[in-house]
Amino acid sequence: CVLTKVDEAVSLGGILSAITHAQLPIAYLGEGQRIAEDLRPVRAHHLVTRAVQLARVAGAIADEDLLSRRFGGIAHALA
Repeated sequence: CVLTKVDEAVSLGGILSAITHAQLPIAYLGEGQRIAEDLRPVRAHHLVTRAVQLARVAGAIADEDLLSRRFGGIAHALA
């Protein structure tokens, strides 16, 4: 899977959820308009850091109770 236009994204939550749900591995990340220069192997730490940075800019606040209710049963559903 190649994830592109990360540099233009205002949020990565939706795509990270979709990729996780579909259990797709991400091989490359595109951050820029020049394909040859801006396409690079993805590193999980970089992607998560970028998602957190975007969430902070947007003023997103993690609601632990809401996250627990929404995602608490996922491990059982996927088993």
